[in-house]
Amino acid sequence: MTLTGLGVLCLAGLLKVLGNVEAQDSWDTKALFCAQERMEELRFTFAVGNGATGNGEETLSDGSYRGMVTRWTVKPSHVLDGLSEVDVECAYSWKGSRKTVSLSSLVFGGK
Repeated sequence: MTLTGLGVLCLAGLLKVLGNVEAQDSWDTKALFCAQERMEELRFTFAVGNGATGNGEETLSDGSYRGMVTRWTVKPSHVLDGLSEVDVECAYSWKGSRKTVSLSSLVFGGK
């Protein structure tokens, strides 16, 4: 009976650890989608001829990305004229620390 009780306690501890890992994976996935949405918005501005430049930052206040901070930079690429380097990151707080997901792309077009 003691061994069964010990086994149940170990299983409960394992389930708690797995739950925490799943929760962080969920936030990582949300941050990736958040960064991907911003990247697509920036690509669209280039596609319609309104290429963006500079830096930006936004703290999202509603929806499934609430509380996440999105930062982006757009700068001319050294590879080819008319090509821009776009970097996007989405950050969130997790147990007292800051977690960040980053994406980078090259975009052609704009003004």
